[in-house]
Amino acid sequence: MSDVIDPKKNPEQAAQQVLIELIRAEKTGGIHGVGIKTNTEALLYAYTAIYNHFKKLNIS
Repeated sequence: MSDVIDPKKNPEQAAQQVLIELIRAEKTGGIHGVGIKTNTEALLYAYTAIYNHFKKLNIS
């Protein structure tokens, strides 16, 4: 794992980092039998959810 990015200071990069680590750990769900578009949409949804969560940390 690379340097940890503080999600309060940079939620966008922190969300990217989480998604990259999930992909590296092969924890993004199975891609066997799943179309590329579906898998990509799932990754984009996950990124958006993580990013929105980190953005809320700044509001508190």
